[in-house]
Amino acid sequence: MAGVLEGLILISVPGQAGPPPPSVSTVTLAIGGTHLIPLTDAVRARFHQADRDAGKVEGFYELTQGIARSAQELSREWMVLYAHCEFFGGDGIHAAIAWHQESVIFGPCFTRTRGELADPPYLTADPPDMAINAGLRALGIQTAAGRHDEFATIGLDKHRWTNDWLTE
Repeated sequence: MAGVLEGLILISVPGQAGPPPPSVSTVTLAIGGTHLIPLTDAVRARFHQADRDAGKVEGFYELTQGIARSAQELSREWMVLYAHCEFFGGDGIHAAIAWHQESVIFGPCFTRTRGELADPPYLTADPPDMAINAGLRALGIQTAAGRHDEFATIGLDKHRWTNDWLTE
């Protein structure tokens, strides 16, 4: 199976989180108070207000300066986790970084499965310790009974492709 998922995960903070931003499409995830902003081409265009916004953040394949700045701004009211994963045939990569109160509180973290040949800064990790799982754990998400990891607990396993989230 193959898949590519890229998004901003919004996790509510009691007494701080307002409604999800109305300017972009959001999807409610499996745990109350959590939302996903799928990073589609249309969302990327909204976050790239200037030419410099399209430049990549060091170490990331897809995270741009504009998306990082927008995530940092959203972190005034939410904990925000940028998540990017790519898989094919069970092997792949995860990249994650999180902000709260406009400061980085997790990462950046870059992981790959044992069979993936991604270059540094990607490090080999077992599935429970892949970057997105580690980031969700750092933000207080715990694996639920009957689910195999935090990724599945929050419902990110529902769709394999970023654009598929728009059918919600």
